[in-house]
Amino acid sequence: MADDPALISGLVEEYLVSHGNPERLYLCIDEVQNYHYWPYAIKTLYDTKRGVKCILTGSTSSTLQKDISARLSGRYFSCAIYPLSFPEFLQFRGNSELPLIEMRQYFSSYLKYGGYPRVVLEENCDLKLQILKNYYETIYLKDIILPNRLRNNSDVVNLLYYLISNVGNLYSYNNIADALHIAVNTVREYIEYAEDAYLLYTLMKFDYSVKKQIANPKKIYALDTGLVNAVSFAFSENRGGKLLENLVFLTLKRNYSEVFYHKEKYECDFVIKEGLAIIKAFQVTQSLKNPETKKREVRGLNEAMGAYGLEEGIIITEEESDTLVIDGKTIHIMPACDWLMTMGEHQNEFPEHSEVV
Repeated sequence: MADDPALISGLVEEYLVSHGNPERLYLCIDEVQNYHYWPYAIKTLYDTKRGVKCILTGSTSSTLQKDISARLSGRYFSCAIYPLSFPEFLQFRGNSELPLIEMRQYFSSYLKYGGYPRVVLEENCDLKLQILKNYYETIYLKDIILPNRLRNNSDVVNLLYYLISNVGNLYSYNNIADALHIAVNTVREYIEYAEDAYLLYTLMKFDYSVKKQIANPKKIYALDTGLVNAVSFAFSENRGGKLLENLVFLTLKRNYSEVFYHKEKYECDFVIKEGLAIIKAFQVTQSLKNPETKKREVRGLNEAMGAYGLEEGIIITEEESDTLVIDGKTIHIMPACDWLMTMGEHQNEFPEHSEVV
């Protein structure tokens, strides 16, 4: 039926006639990219049936953006739907107002199992992980391998596993190609497919030269910390820091249009660009109790603050809080759950950088 150009218009016409031509009809279509003629049908409905409102969802961004730009210009707005934020997670659990100790216990579960609604509502921990593994397999099969007609499935699976096991680490196409014995162009192509499917996100190093941004090593992050935990490794103390970093990245991406990392002599995990200027800097670490870790995190953030003329910066930890003043600059150390709640209060429902999902 999806090969019939008149499928959608015929269904709508039949419904309107059989229900006495109601003033308002909401048409919701999931995985709309599977219907080849959807841009034509939706454009016709928009232009001729003013009472029909369309809500379209899909999971491959490149296909949707191409069709929308060509056929629906000026007729739509788009919104990226991410897994639940931490405040949304608490709402789904029915625990919006909690004492601090309990909130941190819930945060541990959120970090470990992520924000997919079905997973959040599941009580059985083993089943949570199984659902997440099923989601992952569905994404790489339905949204990466099948639509792109990839033949060498093992290369795709190995690459995705490598990347999702190394969230927050620097990578280059050449290094991955050497490690997995895959052609460099193939690595680049498969990563683009994973980004189109919203499974992975690439973070670039900030530079005022766009050419240098593209040439520098990049970082990779996943759509959901639960996916990372379920697919790549058992949740453990030594990996919790990378999950926390992944979670902070996702939260920043929900709230800001341009996120980068900083690296000169030292490294700062995230800097936020607004207009032509860097306006915020964030460092992420599980704990600052180790003096060497504290020294490393503070000097990386301090370097970024100095490079971009910032008076304040934030270090996000799992539980610690403090305020440091170094070289006249203020560094706020915040527990992750507190910071996430603050970000949730200011979350923009339809940010300017929205994408079609």
